[in-house]
Amino acid sequence: MKKMCIRWTAGGLTLAAMLLVAFVPGVLAPARAEDTAVQSKTAPPAIADVEDQAFKAIRGGQFDLGNSLLDRAASQSGDPKLLQMHRWTNAFDTQLKTFSDERHNAYTKAVGDVQLLLKNGHEDYALGFATRAQVLSDDKLAFHDLPWVQSLINDSVKRARQYEASEKWLEAMNLYADLASIEPASKEWKDKLNDVTRRVQLLAMFVPDDLKEIQDKQSKERDQVVALVQPTTKPTASATTQPDDTATNDDFRIDWHDTLSDIHMPMLQSAMYDACQNYYRDVTYKGLLIGGLQGLEAVMTTHGLEKTFPGLADKAKHDAFQKYLDQWLATANASVSPNDEILLDDLLSDSKDGLLATDADTVWRDSIRSPT
Repeated sequence: MKKMCIRWTAGGLTLAAMLLVAFVPGVLAPARAEDTAVQSKTAPPAIADVEDQAFKAIRGGQFDLGNSLLDRAASQSGDPKLLQMHRWTNAFDTQLKTFSDERHNAYTKAVGDVQLLLKNGHEDYALGFATRAQVLSDDKLAFHDLPWVQSLINDSVKRARQYEASEKWLEAMNLYADLASIEPASKEWKDKLNDVTRRVQLLAMFVPDDLKEIQDKQSKERDQVVALVQPTTKPTASATTQPDDTATNDDFRIDWHDTLSDIHMPMLQSAMYDACQNYYRDVTYKGLLIGGLQGLEAVMTTHGLEKTFPGLADKAKHDAFQKYLDQWLATANASVSPNDEILLDDLLSDSKDGLLATDADTVWRDSIRSPT
């Protein structure tokens, strides 16, 4: 698809450049005046009319009509310039039809891949191929409204929500990403994608081995999908045939203790203030406050993190800190400017009711294990 777009752009720019050079009035005004004088004596008026109609059609994007009219005008007049322009437009029209045929073939292949995946029980991957078909379709809205596409979208929504409810974050993230692609105007899918992606990032940082185990399981199904839609592609080496590189991977593993060791509360405060003042788009203290609290809530509700932070497994401590977050979220949502900045200062302060003090008294007390 990318290759087709590059070729389309190159062809379009080439034709446009040729026509612009040929018709810049300041450059060719004298020549056109001479041509007009000659044509007034030798060419019938009908040829000039056909020529004008051809140029109007080309400028309006009607290349088939413009090319046909240029052919007619050039053959009747024998004008070398018209003959040259007709060769340009004819070559471009040929390329245009070639690109269109390639795109239609790719569309047919993508639709066939969707049906093939559904038939073989790979529903989680079918929507991703449907988004490819939508990009290649002549009418994106009409494609989206096709009954089989609507059925696939509705089924994918159900499965994404089931994955989310069962905390299968990676599977949910993949489906919400596809939903956000096929329905880019939907704020719901973007918000859902942001939430589950945040959880996947938490797992990747704090319990990378657990996430890798999930990814390894998914890679097996992904290889099956590739074998179905690209049967000539050689399968990747399986885990049993690859050399044991566990020691090598451990050498390059990023320890989250090292990543976060030099981050302190004043840095967070300065960064938030700077974002409100200097970010390229409008950022509010209320938005930052709510976003930060929701990020902490994601930590509290993402199972698996208790392996790194044992305090999360203590129900009493967990519930106490969750109650604290709920209270702050309610306060933040009800806040109106200019109180937002004051609330942010209170939350990040060193007081006994501040975030750090409450953390220390609940889930994070003796929670962080030292790196091994």
